[in-house]
Amino acid sequence: MKVFTLLIFLFFNLYVHSQSRPSVPGRNAVSFEIGKNGLVFNLSLDHKVQNNNFGFKANIGSNLGINTISIMTGAGGYYLFGNDKKFFELGLDIYYYYVDSPQDDVVGLPIFFPNSDSNTLYPSLNIGYRKYKRKGIFRCGLSPGYIKPYFIPGAYVSWGFSFGKEM
Repeated sequence: MKVFTLLIFLFFNLYVHSQSRPSVPGRNAVSFEIGKNGLVFNLSLDHKVQNNNFGFKANIGSNLGINTISIMTGAGGYYLFGNDKKFFELGLDIYYYYVDSPQDDVVGLPIFFPNSDSNTLYPSLNIGYRKYKRKGIFRCGLSPGYIKPYFIPGAYVSWGFSFGKEM
């Protein structure tokens, strides 16, 4: 509940703040993302606040696995450093993360998935590069996170369609 309250406060504060500083126009995007933690395929909805470099996104994804099933959904906020159509992206995401791995005889490194079944919140950073095209968006970067007791390094690549006001 504290996380939900914090996110609402953050969104409200960023919305009010975004009304006072002109920057680049807003933009929406729907993209397909590979990564974050392992080979998870995410569908992402992205909204960059108009006249500001703040934005929000929501993701839902799965690894589409047979033996190890991973499902995640969540949201986050970001700030873009740069101008025109190329940006350095810095953000914070929080996901609900579910892993079901019935294989108890295979123990690996917790680089992509935890070694055991998980049903938890997964906070992660988002450090990346973003480039807008006329009708598209490209993103790539690092997304390290923490699932108790493991630090999970992550990376992602994303392609999508952008719509809304031209940048």
